[in-house]
Amino acid sequence: MKRAPFKTLVLLSLGPAILTGCRAIERGADALAEATDGTAVASVFRGTARLAEGLREYSPSEEHFVGRAVAAEILSRYKVHDDPRLNEYVNLVGLAVVYGSSEVRQTFSGYHFTVLESEEVNAVSAPGGFVFLTLGALRRARNEDELAALLAHEIAHVSLRHGIGAIQAATRKRSAALLVKGLGQSAAQAARAGGSSRDAELLELGELFAGAIQDITSELLVKGYGRKDELAADSLAADTLKTSGYSRAALASYLTRLEAEGGRGGWFGTHPEAKDRVEALGERSSDAPGSPCLAGLADRQTRFQRAVN
Repeated sequence: MKRAPFKTLVLLSLGPAILTGCRAIERGADALAEATDGTAVASVFRGTARLAEGLREYSPSEEHFVGRAVAAEILSRYKVHDDPRLNEYVNLVGLAVVYGSSEVRQTFSGYHFTVLESEEVNAVSAPGGFVFLTLGALRRARNEDELAALLAHEIAHVSLRHGIGAIQAATRKRSAALLVKGLGQSAAQAARAGGSSRDAELLELGELFAGAIQDITSELLVKGYGRKDELAADSLAADTLKTSGYSRAALASYLTRLEAEGGRGGWFGTHPEAKDRVEALGERSSDAPGSPCLAGLADRQTRFQRAVN
């Protein structure tokens, strides 16, 4: 899987979207706009050149490109699970949650779900609708409804814009420091190759942005979101499960079993304790008697076993 070239191009193209409030950044964005004149992304670069310290709301297209950069960084750290049928099944379940509920905020390019080749129990979402879960997290689920609950929680983070909010906050703190850093490795290579000063400046911004994205991605993978955001995502996920036809009790059952089985790192380090989360869910941790979701449990269980086993 050739990830490096894609990652580099994405990061370089997104530098002006994050590093803002400085004329050097504006020039970099304008250079990108000129280089891509006539393409669909040219207007995005021109628009992001005028962002000020991450205070303005990102447009759906800007959020999408930022999310792609985070996704590229995640894919540089994990290998994609090589079973296309399993990845297809996870995407079908995820999209059933997305399009089955009016609570889900739609994104610029829809939602994309990827299974990562790791026994670590973890799941993370990037802005713009990029959702990742490890094989270990998937295998902890006992049925399709629990898988849907895991995905619904990450979908909720996207809908509530927790990821882009974290990036905006980090940008405001880091922008000044990033702008005084020296040329990155790519910029130096461009200079040695005889590139223009504008090319070097653009590549420098790309390298600085890459460093910011690496830091932010590490935060998401190692520390996760704050307690308030996690509980808010649980609450929205439970509502999303109910309206999309899945059991909202599946979220509580998945969390309770994770805590009972134990583990370290990953999900256990990035989320509050399961008992606190279940308690915070309150009545959302169970299904009402006669709930429509109960009728299809057997069929969904069969589907899950075929896909996962």
